[in-house]
Amino acid sequence: MRILYVNTLYSPYVIGGAERVLQTQVEAMQRAGHEVAVLTIGDQPGLHRTIENGVPVWRLGIRNVYFHYDELRQRRYGRLKHAMWHLVDIYNPLIAFSVRTVVQQFAPQVASCHNLPGWSVSLWDALRESGIPIVQVLHDQYLLCASSDMFRHGQRCESRCMSCRALRLPHRMKSRQVDTLVGVSRFIVQKMLDYGYFEGVRAVRTIGNILNLTRKDIPRQPREEDGHVAFGLIGRLAPEKGLDLILDAFCAASEPHWKLLVAGQGEAGYESAIKKKYRHPQIEFLGKVAPEDFFPRIDFTVIPSLWEDTFPSVAFESLVYGKPVLGSQIGGIPEIVTDGAGILFTPGNSAALIQVLRQAAKQAASFRSRSCTIQQAATSYLDEKQWIDNWSEVYAEAIAANHPN
Repeated sequence: MRILYVNTLYSPYVIGGAERVLQTQVEAMQRAGHEVAVLTIGDQPGLHRTIENGVPVWRLGIRNVYFHYDELRQRRYGRLKHAMWHLVDIYNPLIAFSVRTVVQQFAPQVASCHNLPGWSVSLWDALRESGIPIVQVLHDQYLLCASSDMFRHGQRCESRCMSCRALRLPHRMKSRQVDTLVGVSRFIVQKMLDYGYFEGVRAVRTIGNILNLTRKDIPRQPREEDGHVAFGLIGRLAPEKGLDLILDAFCAASEPHWKLLVAGQGEAGYESAIKKKYRHPQIEFLGKVAPEDFFPRIDFTVIPSLWEDTFPSVAFESLVYGKPVLGSQIGGIPEIVTDGAGILFTPGNSAALIQVLRQAAKQAASFRSRSCTIQQAATSYLDEKQWIDNWSEVYAEAIAANHPN
């Protein structure tokens, strides 16, 4: 098969899990014998072809008022530029010619579309006009919300605000052009369908993400007993991730034999304020730390998300390392944290979180003894062959449906 992958960003421009998972899939599909190429957005004007780890990558210079990767990397633009960017991103016809150029040169049999900011849904029109079947993969809530997370003013949006409704006017109708819909969680698929998106789509699937690790890379021994129960949080430090919630709960619990390790980085001002506010002898801010150095140091991973985290990789990564998860019962988290893999709690509820922390601390020895069992149950997140087989089946079906003869 010849598969064209389209995403907002691609290595070396990496913001989160979506970019890492996409690169894992692209390179694995190429190793499996498929012809692959990537179409992504860059900061240099024009359309340029390069090779990344043996994969052909076309980069189209951003056809908008600024390269949004800079904003995601904490460069701040004024409100006017920000508003203009989102207005252009409602439907950006300026990308069509370059999409058709890549289609003509690479001649894909199917297009695998992922995150769309910077492309807009005009990408679907350009591919449909070229006769290419479209597989749309949902990683976030971009099609519903301009910020992709339905989280505003420190709270989860129960419904869409007027501005997001306006900025997403054509999206539901345009989504009918998609041949196959794939979500990384059942949650995100159902949410889109509930809002009336992808009406009449030929096929709907759920394929979760995996980790690009081998079993030999993962420690098999539980953390050594040191008289403390170690809770940990790793990832981007941001309000929607519930960082303030866990820090408040930990301090309020005031347990002398607990410690909390916080790994990761965030927006400079927010990170600085958090560190200043929560100066506590049992809280340690580690900065950026590799997972293989972080997970062996903790007993429990805390994921106190306030927003509907679609399918957080930190959750299944924690299980792969044998560490149970204390997670918000929201988004795709309950699909990962099943029986025996941790404890779920009401999102945003400090009292509920404190209760879960106490419950986990009482059961710490039991959870440590089941570390290998937790790891064994999470082996599907390391099964690259099955994962690639699932994706190959999706793409083959889309091609066959588009060319039945």
